[in-house]
Amino acid sequence: MTVTPFLTFAAGNAEAAARFYTEIFPDSSIENIAYVENDGTQDAVASEKTVQTIAFTVAGSSFVAMDMAPEQVPAPSWANSYLVELTEVSVYDRIFDVLSAEGDVMMSQDDFGPYQKVCWITDKFQMTWQLVCLR
Repeated sequence: MTVTPFLTFAAGNAEAAARFYTEIFPDSSIENIAYVENDGTQDAVASEKTVQTIAFTVAGSSFVAMDMAPEQVPAPSWANSYLVELTEVSVYDRIFDVLSAEGDVMMSQDDFGPYQKVCWITDKFQMTWQLVCLR
């Protein structure tokens, strides 16, 4: 048995998001992509091709994502986030800079308990991340 986060993105963003995350985090890769082709016989979400599923790994953790009609994508929530524990401030800073560049920093980089830095970011694809850098 395995548990894998399954992410939904507005049409055309699943592949872009997976490529974005796999470029940011070490030990990450795209595993496979299945497309739904728009051949005129069905309502495809994107004009040419839509990601039916994309399997990818981020920092050794598996994810699956798909494109969905924008009106069907659930609103983002702090209730679901991805915790990333880091040990090097330079790596933390680089990931923070990239995720926050077009995102929303919901909690700035605070010193908190066992962590040198802690933040919550909703990135440009509306996924929420908690970055923590251990002391």
